[in-house]
Amino acid sequence: MPILHRVFDLEAARGGDGATINVGGFSQDAAFRMTEGSSFRQVLDLSPQGKPRFALPGGQSGNVFDRRYRDLFPLWERGELFEMGEGPVKVETLEPGP
Repeated sequence: MPILHRVFDLEAARGGDGATINVGGFSQDAAFRMTEGSSFRQVLDLSPQGKPRFALPGGQSGNVFDRRYRDLFPLWERGELFEMGEGPVKVETLEPGP
């Protein structure tokens, strides 16, 4: 429904296809419009000082009527990541059992 397009759709020009890192499917017509692709991006630094980074086009909230729905979209569109918090709150060490 075209009227809902403005509310629900988040569009950005992206490169990539099924065989690239920025994987995405596209229409086979002359426009080659990308119709699907990854949304959530995350990098986890597992060092004790590591800070996870992420980007999600839907923003802080997945609710289209929330003011934060599109707040991370510009970051995601530029391929940048948002740094989270002050690093790990708790560190757990896994060791093999007997």
